[in-house]
Amino acid sequence: MKLLFDTNVLIDILTQRKDFYEASLNALLKAVENCDEIFVSTCAINDIMYITRKSFPDSVTQKAQIYDFLQAFNIVSVSESDISFAFKGLMTDFEDAIQASCATKVFADYIISRNTKDYIASPVSAISPADFLRF
Repeated sequence: MKLLFDTNVLIDILTQRKDFYEASLNALLKAVENCDEIFVSTCAINDIMYITRKSFPDSVTQKAQIYDFLQAFNIVSVSESDISFAFKGLMTDFEDAIQASCATKVFADYIISRNTKDYIASPVSAISPADFLRF
């Protein structure tokens, strides 16, 4: 199976976000154990670096830990066509539209996200970490 992990799920794991950490981590572990192909977009990495900057003691630690964490993922570059897809407005959230376009580009089966409602118009279905664990 091919899975693109959304920014919010990865931030849940990296910051051990209360109420979301366990399901998000277990979804990632399940994907790794199943030998699923797991993806993250370059825009998600940028957002993760910005959002988590205060969760680490310093930027050197942050970079090292996130770099190591991302070794489990295939990185999908955001292209001009992904940006164009997002500007077309088929999805209301711009960042989620970029994620959806990246998921389409790698033929992902699902986007793992806590914001599944934001992906209703997505060409790739989104599933929550908790629902993914029920598979």
